[in-house]
Amino acid sequence: SIDGGVTWDHVLVGTPESKFITTLASSDSAPNSVYTFKGDGVWYSRDFGATWALTPITEGMGKWAGGNVRVSIADSNVVWAGFGMMSDGWRSMHVSKDRGLSFTRIAHPPLSNFPNWVNSGLATHPTEAGTAYVLFSIRGRVKVIETKDYGENWTDLSGFANSQTGISSNGFPDVAVYDLVVMPHATQVLWIGTEIGLFRSNNYGRSWRYAHNGLPAVSIWRIKIRDDQVIVGTHGRGIWTVPLSEVFVGADEEGSPLPAEFSLSENYPNPFNAATTIRFSAPQQAHVRLSIYDLTGRRISVLTDRVYAAGEHELQWNAGAHASGVYFCRMESGGRLIRTRQLTLVR
Repeated sequence: SIDGGVTWDHVLVGTPESKFITTLASSDSAPNSVYTFKGDGVWYSRDFGATWALTPITEGMGKWAGGNVRVSIADSNVVWAGFGMMSDGWRSMHVSKDRGLSFTRIAHPPLSNFPNWVNSGLATHPTEAGTAYVLFSIRGRVKVIETKDYGENWTDLSGFANSQTGISSNGFPDVAVYDLVVMPHATQVLWIGTEIGLFRSNNYGRSWRYAHNGLPAVSIWRIKIRDDQVIVGTHGRGIWTVPLSEVFVGADEEGSPLPAEFSLSENYPNPFNAATTIRFSAPQQAHVRLSIYDLTGRRISVLTDRVYAAGEHELQWNAGAHASGVYFCRMESGGRLIRTRQLTLVR
């Protein structure tokens, strides 16, 4: 539909073979490019589904009535696709850096307790093009793996790697997992949709908890962010939304002491190229503003200007549009200056 759902046209992608569950992927920055795939490879359209072309994948694709394809939120040139990650190479993940014109096969991760089966979900990072998450649903095995280098290396975020009992070491549930989202305003915050509801981590996967936020404990198949709203699609209980500004971004560990005072830590890395992480803390709920200034004292960016819960927080500054040089990050709360830190951008 191109008129808001008033009328619809049937879209035929390639051969008329059917799939029980069809996955479609697109990007806000390139909305006319749409991707899906079958057993022969990845199909893409540059005109919102009117016409389609095939990028064949003959190795490690397999035949399966599922699979996933996702366009990187950070870079619409990067496309991830695949049915699973099996050691025999029958079903593999693939990544493209040229809008789906060609794909590179991703090797099986050398992780212990790896499920070695089809994936049940796929997600990307809002600011890091090379970062992706592959999700699994095999009992007692790894549920979430992450790469930060386009699939060269993988890390388990679900606490099942090296487990001798099949129980997660960081609170992750031993249930089917379908989707994951990284909060763009606080990239240490992860939400994940499972068979029994929503789980969250406020420390980038070091620990996980059930999200007691009013959502029913039902299957969550999809989580997306649109127009500053987090949208959660469930199986049988409808679609739920919450404003992004209301997403809790405080400390996630029970019993962890609250900071004694406001603080702004040195960014890392520093010097940096394009992007750097900035950490700050608040001893109680407070309004915090972080601003970036250049050497002339001109404010060039406001990174955040909102209320935060007590605890440790972090966010990223992507300086890709700015020239090399020295900049300053200024933290304010309650109308007073907390601290200023020097940042060095090197290209």
